[in-house]
Amino acid sequence: GMCYMRTHRPDVALLYSPDTAFEIGGSHVLIEGDALTIVSSGYMVHLCKQAVEALAADGIKCTLVDAYSFPLKGGPILAAAAKTGRRVLCVEDNYAGGLGSAVAEIAAGQGDVRVESMTCGRIPKSAKSPQAIMEYVGLAPKDIQARARQLIG
Repeated sequence: GMCYMRTHRPDVALLYSPDTAFEIGGSHVLIEGDALTIVSSGYMVHLCKQAVEALAADGIKCTLVDAYSFPLKGGPILAAAAKTGRRVLCVEDNYAGGLGSAVAEIAAGQGDVRVESMTCGRIPKSAKSPQAIMEYVGLAPKDIQARARQLIG
């Protein structure tokens, strides 16, 4: 049957104030930009935030959306994509078939939104730190930055 194993739980900064409202299927725009929309969830939002901040330091302003609940409502993501050249990068610490697929399904109804998915590049192994694992599977902030730059052109 199905099982779940938490592989790491590093200390991370809080993204929301205690009075932030959440809803089933919701998402929140954490950072606004005009070059690319990056959608993520869970722990990966923190790594995407680091990548978005590094890109901003180079003058590349990306929108970061935390897709915190499924089934995902498309409105906020499509609105963000409309402001960023209709380009979306989904970043998740899993394999194909998750967040990227959900966003692609939403985009298919719109018809003119390009969705790329960035997932684990290989099966994780034991490592000394979460950062080392993310580097190993190709999901470190530097990898996210590189993929974003590639999509922006």
